[in-house]
Amino acid sequence: MDKPKVSVVMPVWNTSEEYLREAVESILTQTFSDFEFIIVDDGSTKHNVTAVLESYRDERIILIKNKVNAGVSQARNLGMKKSRGDYVALMDADDVSYPERLQKEVDFLDRHPEIAMVSTGKRFIPAGRAEVPEFANGKLRDYLLFRGCFIQTGAVMMRRTVFEDYGLYFNPELDVAEDYDMWLRMLAYFNPANIYEPLYGYRRHGDNVSILKYDKLVRTADYVRYAALMDMAGLKGRARKVTEKFFDCRWPELKAGERKILENSLEKMINMFKARGYDVEMGRYYLCRRFKRNMKLCRDGRVLREMIVSPLAALLKVPAYFKLRMMLKILFKRVK
Repeated sequence: MDKPKVSVVMPVWNTSEEYLREAVESILTQTFSDFEFIIVDDGSTKHNVTAVLESYRDERIILIKNKVNAGVSQARNLGMKKSRGDYVALMDADDVSYPERLQKEVDFLDRHPEIAMVSTGKRFIPAGRAEVPEFANGKLRDYLLFRGCFIQTGAVMMRRTVFEDYGLYFNPELDVAEDYDMWLRMLAYFNPANIYEPLYGYRRHGDNVSILKYDKLVRTADYVRYAALMDMAGLKGRARKVTEKFFDCRWPELKAGERKILENSLEKMINMFKARGYDVEMGRYYLCRRFKRNMKLCRDGRVLREMIVSPLAALLKVPAYFKLRMMLKILFKRVK
């Protein structure tokens, strides 16, 4: 097979036959046909997976079998490394891609050389409800960094330069939020985008990671966001450790000198938002929310008073009504 325009990478692990066949056939019946389809069987132990995958005779399919389950990040990375296409499309084995997905993503990347990665809206299966981000692509970077993962990973198509030239791969040490971590690290080099059409079908079922590991997913997503913010601001050594305490809501552990370090670190972070073209007020609001969370969890009246009048409260523009609430908390002796 000649070098294709697109490589589709799909990891599989013990996916049910019904879901797996729908996923495979949704790719094979795309209106865009110049692709190779790299399927990584990540050590499946169910016989039906092998039987389903080996039943297809389409020459575009390249089947890779891992002897043991290495995890979705390793499986995706392996498929990406084996790919040959100019663009690499991701796919999840329990979802479906609607017929025009690949064509519209290829057209978008061809028209927008400044964009390194594009995803699409989604339609929930079996509910049928469509979900498309309500903000413009110009705000996607801000929403990714300050609000959450507004990218449907199975619907992503990226330029191979993302991993071939910049070494950006999924972190194999993460078993949840590995996609959010990847997109945040990508922000340091590239702009992402969304196509505002539901070109991907996201299946909801009892084995979704977002259901089975919801609490861990939320905690890990917070962790990778904190790490991305500190990396972008160039925080290292003591400054990074102090800022980690702030993000982890461990303000009472901060010593007097460390609070000044934190003030300088967060001011540096806000300046970074401006220098890199992020929405400064959205970023400040996010940091303010973390500061307010620290205040809510504080049980030491003396420390809480210091927080209310601190320069950091002014820097982050903590609202007057919230400061009043915290003062009433002290007044009514809800803290020590």
